[in-house]
Amino acid sequence: KEKEKEKDGSDTEDAYGADTDVDDENENKIERKESDSAPLTSSPTTKAATSSSTTTKAATTTTTRTTTTDLPELPNFLKGVHVFFYNMTDKERHTPWRYAIAYDGRADEYMQSDTTHVITNSSWDATFDDALKDNKALKFVKPSWLVECHKKQSKVPERPHFIKKR
Repeated sequence: KEKEKEKDGSDTEDAYGADTDVDDENENKIERKESDSAPLTSSPTTKAATSSSTTTKAATTTTTRTTTTDLPELPNFLKGVHVFFYNMTDKERHTPWRYAIAYDGRADEYMQSDTTHVITNSSWDATFDDALKDNKALKFVKPSWLVECHKKQSKVPERPHFIKKR
């Protein structure tokens, strides 16, 4: 039985006999800047770590301290704006979606009860009338509204970007 176990590898650490141990000290290496007093934020990077007993490479995570003052504050002129993109491809909505989020608005995959703007390239259709029955404050605008908000770095009037009701 002993010889059978050795033969099929069932009694060994690794069925293939490979040495896959990595030194514990190299597995989760953390670098810290001692002068910073801000909380730690993790920034995963891959480094090659060579163990003295093996030549196995291991991924490590480098953690550095950053403060919120390291990054510039983005303006929040779209705070309270909740957009829903209607009948637009991922490519068409990519940039306007990013603008909405960047300036403290919210972009939803589905229409919500607190949606404030429907962004679309479509002409007016019956679904817009139905949506207005549920939320009379909804505004239907072209994506150009978000683009202009970005360019002017402020919430601009929607009127020039309205989808016209037939």
